Amino acid sequence: MPINELTRIKSAEAAKLYQRTSRVAGPASTTEARIDDRCAVISDGVSHEGTIKFIGYLKGHCELFAGVDFYPLRDEEIGDGTGVYRGEILFHAAKNHARFVPISELYISHLPSAGRIAVDNDNSVVQTQISRESRKVAPPPVPPPPVVKSFNHHSKLTPPPVPPPPVMKMAESRSKMSPPPVPPPPVHVEDYMINPFTIGDRVQVYHLGACRSGVLVWMGDAISSNYDHIETSAIVVLDDPAPPGWRLLNKSLKSSAGELAKEVLMPIAALRRDRRRHRSSSDSKNPLKREWSPSTRSPKNQNSCSFDDKLLTTVANMVQTQLDRTRESFEEKTAALLSELNNRAERLTRLEEELIKAQMSEIETRARLAASDERIKQLEKQLAAEKTTFGNREQAHLQVDAGKQVDSPPKSNIIEANVPGKEKKPESFGQAYNGALPSNLESYMRDEDDIQVEEWTHF
Repeated sequence: MPINELTRIKSAEAAKLYQRTSRVAGPASTTEARIDDRCAVISDGVSHEGTIKFIGYLKGHCELFAGVDFYPLRDEEIGDGTGVYRGEILFHAAKNHARFVPISELYISHLPSAGRIAVDNDNSVVQTQISRESRKVAPPPVPPPPVVKSFNHHSKLTPPPVPPPPVMKMAESRSKMSPPPVPPPPVHVEDYMINPFTIGDRVQVYHLGACRSGVLVWMGDAISSNYDHIETSAIVVLDDPAPPGWRLLNKSLKSSAGELAKEVLMPIAALRRDRRRHRSSSDSKNPLKREWSPSTRSPKNQNSCSFDDKLLTTVANMVQTQLDRTRESFEEKTAALLSELNNRAERLTRLEEELIKAQMSEIETRARLAASDERIKQLEKQLAAEKTTFGNREQAHLQVDAGKQVDSPPKSNIIEANVPGKEKKPESFGQAYNGALPSNLESYMRDEDDIQVEEWTHF
């Protein structure tokens, strides 16, 4: 490579390095911060150095954030994350060595990487050599030319200018060869968004240390490669075969040429917008552009893109089938829960009805017991009255019997009266019967007592 070309390249790199490292230390702005820049985060009065791995908007926040990886610049645990925000992998970092910080709180570091230091050293050597050569060969300062006065005071004669030395011409030519300062790359809003892509965009995929370009054909939630969480993913149709270790959409799927399919399933965080200009041949490899372009809808091109159409149809059918299964499972679980809820509601209603019936039965039983107690009290009063009446009657009968015994005659008199030849009239009715009552009268009194006992028992 010619020396002039090497000098021009190194000068351009030096200009870029100067632009990157000559910023004033202070909070970073949107245009200053870049991916892989070294920065400083101040926490509790202590400055922690790290590397910017992500710049974008986080869900639920309207402020621009930066994902900082503190490993391997610092071994101690500083952050409390691994580059994952709400289940979405935005960048990869060691455990407890990452943190999301508002970009306004970052301080851009003045420590360039090793490659930039080497470039800076080369450029400093070139500039030092140029300055030394100019110092060695530079002639002493030329005094101003004298002014020669003529006899005519109205005219002056000035000598021609002294030509510069050849060394100064060489320095000027070298200064003209150096290119002007390179302007900073343009800032795009979509570079700071979490999901700035749409179907059909040209993207670059950075994964496992490799980079491939392709077309974005699908976006959505999918299971991660470790099968441990759900993450926002995308299906990309690559222009070239996928590197080893990349997650193919279907490893058994073959193209018409017998090669492995170039469709890969990648996290959305691994995608970058491809701003390079591609030839028309690269556009012909894009199945979406071939489908959208009116000039490619000829029968010949339709046969060539039939495989891509079938692939997209297969992917859409797979996604739709999975969605249908999920919806059916959800509907079945919902129906089972509703049925169980209805059964429990019916059981609760039955229990409430049984409880009400039990309460009513308890009230009726208490009322009956109260009525029974009242009836028992009435019967006790009536029984006491009957006992009093029966006692009075018994005393009356005893008094009657006692009076009859006093008035009855002695037994000897009755015998003597029955002796033939001796007729003696009894003094009284009691003396005549000697206290003995006729059989019919005794039976009458006995029947009357039985009637009283039966009435009392019946009562």
